[in-house]
Amino acid sequence: PMIMSAPANSILCMVRFGKHVSITQAKPADIYINGHRHTWGLMSTEMQGRVVWMCRARGFKDHGEYEMVKGFEAQKLGHTITAIFDPSADTETGFLSCFAEPQEAAEFLTYKRGR
Repeated sequence: PMIMSAPANSILCMVRFGKHVSITQAKPADIYINGHRHTWGLMSTEMQGRVVWMCRARGFKDHGEYEMVKGFEAQKLGHTITAIFDPSADTETGFLSCFAEPQEAAEFLTYKRGR
């Protein structure tokens, strides 16, 4: 049987349950980032007393037969994860914003600067 999980789920498990040496030795962070050859994902949640982002960047490998056999979704986005920090944010959710595409992040940053 095929087991499906959210793209950022592995990061969430590492952060919550300390399944990775560098995570268990590190202090709580606002953003955790890893990479995967086939899939990308962004997830934010409240934990560790703060709003935390978990991000997975996708590699540049195209979707092919291997990905179809293994059940990976065909994805075209997420090669570059961009994070924007706003130290003067009014809310905890506004302190950090993450995007799967640099152009979207640039547009958001232009909007933030124009406020």
